[in-house]
Amino acid sequence: MTQLNSFPFVSRTKTKDKMESRELSNKNAEFVPSVYLAPTSPPKSQSNKNKIKKIKKKENSDKTTDKTENSITDLSTEGDTISTGMKKKRRKKRKKRRRSLHRSKSVTEEKGENKPEKEDFEMFEKKLRDLDFYHGFLPREDLQSTLQNPGDYLLRVSEVHEGEGKVKRELILSLIPIDGKEEDDKKKCRNVVIKRVSSNMFFCETSRTFETINELLAYYKKNSGTCSTATFQLKNPILIQPWEFMHSDVTIGKVLGEGAFGKVCAGTLKLKDGERVEVAIKMTKVSAFLSKMKIKEMMNEARFIRNFNHKNVVRLYGVAHDKQPLYILLELVKGGSLQDYLKECKAKGNALSNQDKIKLCAGAARGIEYLHNNNCIHRDIAARNCLLSDKDKSREVKITDFGLSRSGPSYRMKTSCKLPVKWLAPETISTFTFSYATDVYSWGITCYEVFADGLEPFDQITNAQCKTEIAAGKFLQMPANAPDAIKKYISEMIFVEASRRATMLEAAVEFEKFSGMCDSEDTMEAPKDAPLSQKEQETGREAMSQRALSVHKDVTSSNMIPPDVKASKFYHGAVPRVDAEESLRAPGDFLLRKAESKDGVVLVISVRKEPTGFTHIPLNVEKDLKTYYFDISVKDTSVIEVINAHLSRNVPISTRSGVLIRKPVFRSTWILRHEDVIINKKIGSGAFGEVFLARMVDPTSEYLLDCAVKTMKQEASTDAKLRFHKEARMMRKNYKHNHVVMIFGVATLNSPLLIVMELCPNGSLISYLRKNKGKVSLLEKLRFIYETASGLSHLEKMNCVHRDVAARNCLLSAKNAIKISDFGLADDRRLVIDTFLDKLPIKWLAPEIMQEKMYSLKSDIWAYGITVWEIFADGDEPYPGLSNVQARAKIVAQDYRMKLPAEAPPEIVQIVETCWDKNPDKRKTMTVHSNALQIYYEARAPPPFPITPVTANASTSPGSTPGTPLLSSTPPTPCLPMSTDMQGNQPY
Repeated sequence: MTQLNSFPFVSRTKTKDKMESRELSNKNAEFVPSVYLAPTSPPKSQSNKNKIKKIKKKENSDKTTDKTENSITDLSTEGDTISTGMKKKRRKKRKKRRRSLHRSKSVTEEKGENKPEKEDFEMFEKKLRDLDFYHGFLPREDLQSTLQNPGDYLLRVSEVHEGEGKVKRELILSLIPIDGKEEDDKKKCRNVVIKRVSSNMFFCETSRTFETINELLAYYKKNSGTCSTATFQLKNPILIQPWEFMHSDVTIGKVLGEGAFGKVCAGTLKLKDGERVEVAIKMTKVSAFLSKMKIKEMMNEARFIRNFNHKNVVRLYGVAHDKQPLYILLELVKGGSLQDYLKECKAKGNALSNQDKIKLCAGAARGIEYLHNNNCIHRDIAARNCLLSDKDKSREVKITDFGLSRSGPSYRMKTSCKLPVKWLAPETISTFTFSYATDVYSWGITCYEVFADGLEPFDQITNAQCKTEIAAGKFLQMPANAPDAIKKYISEMIFVEASRRATMLEAAVEFEKFSGMCDSEDTMEAPKDAPLSQKEQETGREAMSQRALSVHKDVTSSNMIPPDVKASKFYHGAVPRVDAEESLRAPGDFLLRKAESKDGVVLVISVRKEPTGFTHIPLNVEKDLKTYYFDISVKDTSVIEVINAHLSRNVPISTRSGVLIRKPVFRSTWILRHEDVIINKKIGSGAFGEVFLARMVDPTSEYLLDCAVKTMKQEASTDAKLRFHKEARMMRKNYKHNHVVMIFGVATLNSPLLIVMELCPNGSLISYLRKNKGKVSLLEKLRFIYETASGLSHLEKMNCVHRDVAARNCLLSAKNAIKISDFGLADDRRLVIDTFLDKLPIKWLAPEIMQEKMYSLKSDIWAYGITVWEIFADGDEPYPGLSNVQARAKIVAQDYRMKLPAEAPPEIVQIVETCWDKNPDKRKTMTVHSNALQIYYEARAPPPFPITPVTANASTSPGSTPGTPLLSSTPPTPCLPMSTDMQGNQPY
């Protein structure tokens, strides 16, 4: 008899007609679809009943000495006083019970088992995959995060080892009991084996048998008896998570690599929204049985990076564990490993510059810092586990391989395993302890690899000798070609005892300072054709590196932007690097911009390389001579003349890069001058920003337009400044629409930065509703919800995830038309993962955001439903009487939905209900809602149907005239303090 005997396989002797008739008879079974085709079942035979009674009698007799498999996951172990004889008796009784279950199978089933087990299992597995709460090989370690509330349940597959290399698979019903007595019991997961007595008899407790799994689940959903170790009640099926995929969603491509564990292939993945993306597929080897250890290791790696979202960490799309082989679906990083790249460059005689190497180290540091902020100890930081986004362009480092990762802040090894000794910190070798500090030490070893062009650390000694030296406090010395400042920092702050070691954040900041805030490709090396000083001739490369660092410091100490630069049309001001690169379309295109460095403001020339890529080179200043240069071969007292010389002489902008500049890229019309914006009174403020009433010079007509100006406060954080830049960048895209706030431009040439946008004089929708509580007509509310849907429909077509849809972020024009605003959280990716929810409006968030921290166009639709509720509730806060924590618990755990106020028409209620569907894929698009609402509103609105067009040179203020002369009687206001995007009084 074979070992794969715990699954309810269909008897192979049954005819196809009988199976189909049984499937039809089961169509009306409650709650769940049938997972297999069971034959028509007559009443249970007396012989089977007697067999079950015998089994039950045996189980009852063993109750005091044996624990069944249907037990709590966290049961305590037996005491140490049990004798060896008692243990042998227990094993003997368990074997007898298994034999009795095996003997109870029908004759027809015994005959059917002569066919290959693998074929039977695949048939059954295929049926299981039709269930949306079947989670395949999901291990126990993932149950705690998946099952969170009493009554939650799911189906999964597990393995039982029976000795002598024999393994059988079992179907497990994992659940959280509803009536846990203690608070801890309410969160404990219970794993129940669904057993089979015959081809049409399944049970979890021997006193109750069922003909199908369908009937079994339906019974336990209705079961209202007291839960015990013998019985239970099911309530909420936990559906497939956003990170869980089927094998059918994955297309396999070429093999990228192989190892002992399995192989990695390129391929494509079909996301939940239908989009296909390129992925790297890490898969296990196909075998007759998949060991629990392999499943645990693979899922542990996926669990750690499931919610990570950082440019220096490889992104996980999800896992496909519904069948063998298991897949981890990762971002496809095409540049290969950092270790291979360094060796390749050295072999070609094209070793990287110190500046490039420092940037690689800084990128790895930022990735590790992100891991530490998310409670993750990597434990295997090395150049081999750093991937490169590409080899020719940005060369962004991405941390990968989380197979050894553990939760922080510290972890002590309890079992032996293979570890890379030469990358281990001294405290790990002596105490087997890992921490954030040990990752920092391993990062220091990785820096050695980078500056040694891929050479292995301690390459002259064995692992055993290395272990002895490290334990004795002998640290690795950085390569001689590393800059002195780098060698000093690594030796004094990284290769030291753990208590003195720098944090990853501190190291990342220092390396970014060394690289000129990662804004220059040439600041760490002096030009190659510069004459050498006496010291450089004597001491060679080390002195040269030191000189490079001091030159950069002299450069960045100049905080003044020369007047001829400010007057130039190709000076773009304080635009971020990403905006500069978007503006450079052809090889040789260039522009000037300013950037912040550790010592002040630096002028940078950004150039597009040929054929691809960009270079960003800072302006050098010789203070004593008051001359400027990018390359030492071309100097002048005027920056513009320096650029003209490079253009006319066809001289590269830097000798090392060899990049030629050809065509200046002039400022776009959306980059405004501060002197063209006249600030009047303040009309709003928030935590990080302020909004002012203002007038601006229309660049096309030179008339004044009324506008609103958003600024950043002086004390704004770096994150707030990034959001401010991002809002400006998002709003200037092709979002022009009647019901989306229009941006006229940004003023970046001086400080503070200004976002200049369309004026909406009637304030926010939430303020209007509260001010006019009980006075807003039903027709006007219908117009509000239609216009909001229309604006969101346009953003949806542009793949813009707003992430903060609410009545507070809907502004009203002079004619009370809706204008969607506040794009500080917006993103133009269709799927966004954000691990930080502490400053987000909980009551507007969709369940998938609260559970998986995943935003999408569908989550905006949920928030739109909340906004509709706000409109009909005259501006009341959603979930009245509930705190954020209480609201979150009710939405996620109890599937709670608010009822719309009685004034809402049934058609609107129906739309909102679809917006609040628990399954994001079942929510209709904003385009569908917008079209339906337009028809609904037009049928009730007086003709003509009011549409309010908005043009860039039309004044939106009641008191303004399009022909206002350029000289205004309103006095200009001096520069404002820096501030950031507006949040208003959001109830976070």
